[in-house]
This record gives sequence, C-alpha cells and structure tokens, in this order.
Amino acid sequence: MVESGKDPAELERKAEADARAQKIKTFDDLIQAYFTACENGTWTPKGKRKRDRTIKSERELYDRHIKADLARLSLGEIGRTQVKALTRRMLASGITTQSNHAHALIRQAFSYAVEEELVAINPAMGLASPAPKKARERVLSDEELKAVWSAFKDPSSVKDDNEVSPQISEGVGIAIRLTALLLQRRGEIATMRVEDVDLALGVWTIPGDRAKNGRPHAVPLPPAALQLIKDAIEVRNQAASPYVFPSPRREGAASIHPDALTRSMGAVMKALKLALAGPHDLRRTGATALSSERVGVSPFIVSQVLNHITDAGGGSATTRRHYNINLYAAEKRRALEAWEGLLLEIVGEKARPANIIQMRSQS
Repeated sequence: MVESGKDPAELERKAEADARAQKIKTFDDLIQAYFTACENGTWTPKGKRKRDRTIKSERELYDRHIKADLARLSLGEIGRTQVKALTRRMLASGITTQSNHAHALIRQAFSYAVEEELVAINPAMGLASPAPKKARERVLSDEELKAVWSAFKDPSSVKDDNEVSPQISEGVGIAIRLTALLLQRRGEIATMRVEDVDLALGVWTIPGDRAKNGRPHAVPLPPAALQLIKDAIEVRNQAASPYVFPSPRREGAASIHPDALTRSMGAVMKALKLALAGPHDLRRTGATALSSERVGVSPFIVSQVLNHITDAGGGSATTRRHYNINLYAAEKRRALEAWEGLLLEIVGEKARPANIIQMRSQS
C-alpha cells in the first residue's frame, strides 16, 4: 500500500470514521453521541470534563426545546436556516435566554461532529446569539414587587388585553413568592425536597449536588417563608412525591421544571405591562435591598445568604468548603428576617418590623 502511494494509517482512520458515520445519521444520533462523549470524558473541547449537572441541564434543554424540530433530520439536512428557524420560534414564544442556550448546544454538538469527521461544516458556527445578551441589572421597584406578589398570590386578579388571566398553578405561585423571600436560585427552589426542610428548626438545607456552585447551603426560614413551604406541602397533589413542588406531568418522578417559574414570571410581567423580569431578578432585587441603607446588611453576609463563593471571613477555607454549612447561620437568619419584614411591608401584608433597626446595629 505504501509503495502504491497510500497511507495505511490514513485509510484505517477513514474506515473508523465511516463506521461511526453509519451509526450517526440523524441529529438525535449525533446529540446522543455528543452527550455520551461528554459523560465519559472523550470530548473535552475546553480542556476539562463537563460536570454531570451541566450535562443533565443540556439533556433537558434538548428534550424541551430542540428535539421536536431537529431530532429526525439527517445531518446533511440541517443548515443555518433550520438553526435560525428554531431559535426564532423560541424567541417568538418569549423564550430568550434559553434560545441562546439552545443555539450554543447545537453549535457544540456540531463542533463534535466536525471533530469526528461526520460533517465538514458546523451550521451553527458564526451565527449571532438569538437574544441580545444584556448585563444582569434588573431590579424591581417597590410598585413592581407589590404587583408581582399580588399576581402570584391571586393570578385571577391579573388580566391581559384579552381579559384572560395567566395560567399559574398554586405551586408555582408559592415557588415564586419563596424565591422573592429566600433569594435562592430558581432551580434550587423548584427542586426543593421535603426531606431537606426541617420545619421544626426552620431551616432548609440545599445539598451540594443541587446547588449551582456544588456547595451545601443552609437557608434559615423566616416565618412567612416557612408558612409558604408548609402550604406547598399541604397542597401537593401527589403525596408520594419527595418534592415540595412536584411536577403535574410526571407523577412522583420529578419536581416542577425551573423553566416553569421563568415562563410564569414572563406571562405575569406581560399581563401587568411591566418590563420583562425573571426569578433571578427577584433574587437580585432582594440582595440589592439587603445591602442598601434600607436594611444595612454587610456585603459579606449578603454573599452568605446567596451562597456565593467568597472568602471564609477569616476562617479556614477548608472548613468553609467541606464541613461547616451552618457558618454565619445567625447572621443569615437575621438578614432574611429583615428582608422578609421589608418585603411584606412593600407588598402591604404587614407593618415594617422593628428588626430593621436591630439589623443595622448588629451588622
């Protein structure tokens, strides 16, 4: 073969590529191969293996937003037109950030296909992100907070231009209000488990495998937040579910999807004719108030409340990371109680509590 001008190694490599191509014909074949390669570490485009939580999120994104449009198409049928049509459809439905994520996942899958010599061109490469990427700076005003709180407490009180109220379940209504009170991430709220909530002590412990930064986090529960969790547990339709907010579509097997909170917020903001805001904006709004003169909590304690990765406040970083998830528990409780008091005053449910003054003296 060498004497005839052929390269045996090149021919063997081509044969292996042809064999792979025979198994990967549709986009669904490609995406499953991509997920497998990410899981076993054979595909690490950024030089490090993807976290299991990231791959799980990508699988959910594919099943929810991409599969119906692209799964059955052959790789040769997918071009820039098909990719743009999918993301534009998502945008037209009010799905912004996830449309960017969908575009990124398609691009990554085809980058894997190019590397494996399944295709010559990545159809998603070079396309601009579908939704403009804006700096996260949305902070709701007191008037907006009151309107949003009221809408999720009683969705029937909100009407759009067609005199139709947003379809929001009682569970989602409670979850959004808990997001506003506890300032935790939407995914952590949505996947809250009954076993992780100590109703007697008033503490919710977020396990590391469900926290964004992988670090366990103890969240003190002020009175109103604790009552909302009790209400959510009571109204669950599936007593066998381990989740505080079980999915109405998958009996007992899953929690509500975090996207449900974002979609509901979008629907409410639209019906109220307010600028778009999501669950993360509620988190930012509360954090901003905590560190302002309205409450007066130190930025360090605000970071502890939000479970941001910061220094250990003078303590051992190893202890902070691995052992003491209750560090600054008293300070976090005072901060969340003060924020709850202020928020309930803003939405008109109680008078401003005296602990705002106490917080300033203790910070």
